[in-house]
Amino acid sequence: MSDQTDKEFGPGQVAAPKVPLFSKGQLSVYGKCFETQAFETYATVSVETSAAGAILGATDTPRPSAFKTRTAWLDGDPEFLDPDTDELDRTVGIASVGSGSFQSRDLTRVSFSAMSPDGTAVNGLMALALGTGGVYGSEQTCLFGGFGIG
Repeated sequence: MSDQTDKEFGPGQVAAPKVPLFSKGQLSVYGKCFETQAFETYATVSVETSAAGAILGATDTPRPSAFKTRTAWLDGDPEFLDPDTDELDRTVGIASVGSGSFQSRDLTRVSFSAMSPDGTAVNGLMALALGTGGVYGSEQTCLFGGFGIG
């Protein structure tokens, strides 16, 4: 995990290194693992594109208060998924464990669909979780799994 203890949620997520999960054409899916100054550990999954005009939709997932509230996904009405879209707006999954949560796990499942202007389409079902103790060791560990079809 990347130590981001001096960060709030948004800056912590932006600063954390990407964990590539899969990609096809102009679309890529990646995870991030980071800790905030409140010692809350987060695992997130985001979708990005290399071309303007892509669209993105996903199942709703619980979000921390710092996570932007979305009333609509990036479906072209009025916004698209573009290369410069804010990471918080293209995060499709989040799991978290709070301070002092030894041996806690938060398992989140999310499904999403993305389509790029070149005709590439990706559908995915992802699972993200956090674990501590046992086989995970004494530190919070982020786990990513799932599949993408495109």
